[in-house]
Amino acid sequence: MARHITTGVNPGSNVLQDVYLERYITALKRRTGTIHPLGRKSTLPEGSGTNVRWQFFAAPSAVTTNVAIEGNDPGDVNFTTTFVEAALEEFGAVTPYSRLLAKAGLSGTIEEIIDLLGYQGGLSVEVRTISEVDGTSVSFDAGTQMTAKALLSSVQKLVDVGAQGSPAAGGKYVFIGTTEAIFDMIGEGNSTWDRAKSRDIESKLLSPLSDAAEAGLYMSVIRLSQSIQRDTTTAPDDDMNLLIADQAFGVSDLDSNAMNPQVVLTSPQESVHVPARNRGTAAWLLYYKSKLVDSNRVVKVLSDATGT
Repeated sequence: MARHITTGVNPGSNVLQDVYLERYITALKRRTGTIHPLGRKSTLPEGSGTNVRWQFFAAPSAVTTNVAIEGNDPGDVNFTTTFVEAALEEFGAVTPYSRLLAKAGLSGTIEEIIDLLGYQGGLSVEVRTISEVDGTSVSFDAGTQMTAKALLSSVQKLVDVGAQGSPAAGGKYVFIGTTEAIFDMIGEGNSTWDRAKSRDIESKLLSPLSDAAEAGLYMSVIRLSQSIQRDTTTAPDDDMNLLIADQAFGVSDLDSNAMNPQVVLTSPQESVHVPARNRGTAAWLLYYKSKLVDSNRVVKVLSDATGT
């Protein structure tokens, strides 16, 4: 059984630590968590309200004026900053389970419920963050099949505005695409993509960002996400793939005190609100916020979803 802590404030609430958090962090590093590591983190200590804040410095201009007289001080340089604030949002889910399931289920039943809640929590962060970053106004290549050439042109848009690659991806931009968009590129005939990639590309697509050095193309790391949105309101039904540079968006720091995710387990014996005490509950809770800061640092690379 997973280790849990019974608090003094509410003895009936057991806050799970191990299984849930392990699954949650694993989900954030795998296919369900390709975007969260790219965000600028903002911490929020407990008792500090609900607003998180991100501050970004603009890139400085070159100094081209000579110091006129030896010994004089150079001119002052005032760096400009941009800050963005947003209120935390609350996410979670409650899963009832029966006394019979807890008593008669195979060993590990309750742990597996907690395990799935952790996965759901990580997936929720991925979907919510993609939805926010998808708000960029910079788009490219609507109505056509995804190609390596389209990726090349999208990278140029980021280079043109001076956007840098993400440290989480070894200094490269990160392309987060649907299964169809990425495998369209893999299947191109006589393509630069095929010449640039090793034959084990599929396995590298699914690896964490820290292993991204060999999975690059056109200054970018390629990552697959099953959470990319699709525009079904107008024709063509484009997949809204994302090419992301550094400092494009902010995310709340999941490790800070106020936002540390948790799951609460209540056994049937503790469920005093149920007369027969025949049901227990497992629930996860998370305070989280993501915020697009600079739409010029994100390119929405549209691709016509014709295959599936």
